[in-house]
Amino acid sequence: MLARFVYGTRFASMFFWGIRGLAWVRFAALDLVGGLLGALILVTLGFALSQSATAVLGEVERVEKRLLGGAVVAAAVVLGFNALGRRLRAARPPA
Repeated sequence: MLARFVYGTRFASMFFWGIRGLAWVRFAALDLVGGLLGALILVTLGFALSQSATAVLGEVERVEKRLLGGAVVAAAVVLGFNALGRRLRAARPPA
């Protein structure tokens, strides 16, 4: 049952118990209990952390808006410098 919670060990445990001759009915029962326990743990964590996730998403939205504003300002500065450079090159007499 615990192999379900450690990444990469589920298939290895199936192979191990198959070699050891664990009856498929017992294996299915243990796997069912492990699956239900895993689902219960994940649902509980999701429910408990949903408020935290909402707060984090709100903070991400604020940061995204600031980054968008910074990108708009940077683009305006670059376009302004390009336009100024074109005007200065056009106003300069040919050498």
